[in-house]
Amino acid sequence: MREARAGLILSKYARGWLCRRRYLRLRHSISGIQTYARGMLARNKFHAMRDHYRAVQIQRFVRGALARRAYQKRRRNIIICQAAIRRFLARRKFKRMKAEAKTISHMENKYMGLENKIISMQQRIDELNRDNSNLKHKTSEISVLKMKLELKKTLEAEFKNVKAACQDKDKLIEALNKQLEAERDEKMQLLEENGHAQEEWISQKQTWRLENEELRRQIDEIIDMAKNAEVSQRNQEDRMLAEIDNRELNEAYQRAIKDKEVIENENFMLKEELSRLTAGSFSLHGRKASNASSQNEDDVGYASAKNTLDINRPPDLLSKNCK
Repeated sequence: MREARAGLILSKYARGWLCRRRYLRLRHSISGIQTYARGMLARNKFHAMRDHYRAVQIQRFVRGALARRAYQKRRRNIIICQAAIRRFLARRKFKRMKAEAKTISHMENKYMGLENKIISMQQRIDELNRDNSNLKHKTSEISVLKMKLELKKTLEAEFKNVKAACQDKDKLIEALNKQLEAERDEKMQLLEENGHAQEEWISQKQTWRLENEELRRQIDEIIDMAKNAEVSQRNQEDRMLAEIDNRELNEAYQRAIKDKEVIENENFMLKEELSRLTAGSFSLHGRKASNASSQNEDDVGYASAKNTLDINRPPDLLSKNCK
């Protein structure tokens, strides 16, 4: 029984060591497979993210180049239009100023001729006054009337000239007002175009933001799928390990049953040998079963040997013998 128990203990430790070594090898191989699989998934994810980033950068540069080209073209057209309009206005202003300069010089020459005439007339009047002292009062009145008349004529001429200059100035003011209204309309148009461009930019920005959110959501879904796959893989590995453990336990249980049957057979053989030996001792001492049963427990007969075997016998064997 000691040898059987020692054999059981040795076999138990040997099987445990073999199972542990097989389990460690299996775990090492599984961890290696998981490492390579996770590395492959991470590399694929990194390549996809890198391709997406490159595509976004290319789109950004292309859109920027197209926008700059359109802006430069539009700016060049606006500058050409402004230059043409300013040239036209400068030419018209130059013609107007040239005409005004001509009228002013003509008026100055005319005024200078009138002054000379007045001076000459005053000289003649003085001569007539010296010659005609008797008619001084009348001549003075006549000279005053003439002066008034000349002044009236000059004032009428000046009024006509001033009226014409005012008309020209009114026309210039109307032209300037029209130009100002045209520039104002152009400015309002530019402001409206700027507002439309800002609205388009805001809409594009919102669409880009929605696209970024959608891509971020897809990345999160991919990460969740990878996590779920990893969890399912772990659960599958746990089930495989549990099946392996159950199979090994069943094998150990079957071996234990076989060992138990062997021990029971050995016990039965020992029991028969013991009964044979006890029967031989009875024949030597001339005792009967009744006498043997009446002996004390200190006697070395059949009862003491039976009690000793019953005490040292395992509980499972005792229960089977009782049955």
